[in-house]
Amino acid sequence: MTFLKIGLVVLTLGLASSFAFAASTDEALSKTQKKAVENVVRELLLKKEPDLVIKAAQEMQRRTEKEDSAKAQTAITKNKKEIFHDPLSPVAGNKKGDVTIVEFFDYTCGYCKVVQKNTKELLKKDKKLRFVFKEYPILGTTSMNASKAALASVKQGKYLAFHEALMDAKGRLT
Repeated sequence: MTFLKIGLVVLTLGLASSFAFAASTDEALSKTQKKAVENVVRELLLKKEPDLVIKAAQEMQRRTEKEDSAKAQTAITKNKKEIFHDPLSPVAGNKKGDVTIVEFFDYTCGYCKVVQKNTKELLKKDKKLRFVFKEYPILGTTSMNASKAALASVKQGKYLAFHEALMDAKGRLT
């Protein structure tokens, strides 16, 4: 950032803070004063330095993603046993595998069906892979019914075949 840009930002912030200071020591800003501050900020940021707005938005997004990632990691750590070793969750591949993948899915989710192809390939290629399936039927009654049927297939030892048949099914499940 050039000295001119820095100067404009400092000047604008100084102007805004002086209005804020005046408001805190006297009365609130008048409508005219508020409008003047808004116009100065708008003129500087939107017309003369729009890249500052973009950079601020990008930084805000980066911080939000970092916070979300930290929250997700905390949730995983807190619920590790339920996520990785729930006896009610079907497991495929090597039951004592050195790497575990946990997949949350819905049988009516198009993206989940696309990922299924990768799941099959991974299970064929890596004999040390442990794959945990987490039924997550969030897309309606059809999802819930498919999930119940799939979990019932566990008792017959047919979960993986049933799961793959549902995920490979073309069109809508009924």
